[in-house]
Amino acid sequence: MSSSGASPTLHDALAQLGVTTALEKASIGDNLNASMFQALLMGIYTVVYVGTMYIYHLKASSKRQLVPLTVTLLYLANLAQFGIQWNAAKQQLVDNGDTRDTVFLALYSAPLRLWIPANLLNVLVLALGDGLLIWRCYNVWNCSVIVIALPSLLVFIEAALLIASTIGTAVVAQSKTGIMDRLSAAGFLLAACTTIITTTLIAYRIHTFLRNQDIAARRFKNIVDIVVQSGAVYALSMIVVGTSVMMAPDSGFESAKLYGFSVWTQAFAFPVAGISTAVMVARVAMLTDDTVAPATSFHISGLQFHARSTALTTTGAQLTVDSPSDDTELASASDGEKGSSSSNLEKKMVQDV
Repeated sequence: MSSSGASPTLHDALAQLGVTTALEKASIGDNLNASMFQALLMGIYTVVYVGTMYIYHLKASSKRQLVPLTVTLLYLANLAQFGIQWNAAKQQLVDNGDTRDTVFLALYSAPLRLWIPANLLNVLVLALGDGLLIWRCYNVWNCSVIVIALPSLLVFIEAALLIASTIGTAVVAQSKTGIMDRLSAAGFLLAACTTIITTTLIAYRIHTFLRNQDIAARRFKNIVDIVVQSGAVYALSMIVVGTSVMMAPDSGFESAKLYGFSVWTQAFAFPVAGISTAVMVARVAMLTDDTVAPATSFHISGLQFHARSTALTTTGAQLTVDSPSDDTELASASDGEKGSSSSNLEKKMVQDV
C-alpha cells in the first residue's frame, strides 16, 4: 500500500523533468535487449576464444606464452564485464522493480560497487588490446623501442584519462559529470588513434620490405590484410563508444534514441573488439604452415640452381662460360639472402604476432 501511495509522487516528479511513459518504456526495453544481445555476443566470443587457443597451440611454431596469455586476459576481462552487466540487470529489475518509475531511475543510478569495476575493466580491455598490437609492431620493426614510443605514450594517456574520469565521476557533484564524460570520450578516441597508428606502422614496415623483395608478396599481403582488418574493427568500435559517451547530456535524462545508442554501443563494442583480436591471432597462427614453409623451399631451389651452374663451369672448356657462371652464383646468393630475409620476417610475423 505504501508503495502504491509513493508511486504517483515519484511519477509526477519524473514528469516535471520531462520523463514520459514512452521514454521509460523505450529506455528499459533498450537496456534489457542490449543485455540479451551482449549475452549472445559473449557466447560467440567463448566459442571463438576456445577455437583460437586450440589453433594457436596446434599450429603456432612459437613457444612464447605472451600472445595466448593476453588473449586469455582480454577474454576474462570481457567476461567479468558481462558478469557486472548481469548483476546490474538484477539490481535494476529485481531490487528496484516495484514500478516502471523505480526501474527507470535505477538505469541512471548504478551502485559504485558495480560502476567502478566496470569502468576499470574498460581500461584493462583497452590496455590489453592496444598492448598486443604494439607488441606486434615492436617485433615487426626488429624490436625498435623508438617506433613504439608514440603508441605506448598514447596507451598511457588513454588509461590515465579513463581512470581519472572514473574517479572524478565517483567523487564530484552531479553537475560536473559532463566534464568527466568528455575525459572518458577522449580516452576511447585516443584508443582508436593508437590502433590506427600502430596498424599503419605494421603495414608500412611490411610494404617497405616488399619493395625490395621479389618474393613472398602474396604471403605477406595475407598477414597485412589480417592485421589491418582486425585493427579497423577495433578502432571503429572505440570510435563508436567515444562518440556515444561524448553525446551524453551534461545534466538530466537522455532522449530515448540517445540512451538506446549508448547501451547498444556498450553491449556491442567491447565483445566485438575482443572477438576481432582473437580471430586475428587464430588467422595468423593458421598461416604458419603456409607461410614459413614456402620460404624454405625457395631457399633450397636457389641452392640447386647454383649447383647446376657450377657444374656447367667446371665442364665447359671456353672461358666465356666463367663470367655468366659467376653472375649466376652472385644472383643465386642474392636470392638466397632475400629468401633468408623474407623467411626471418615471416617467422617474426607468425611466431611473435
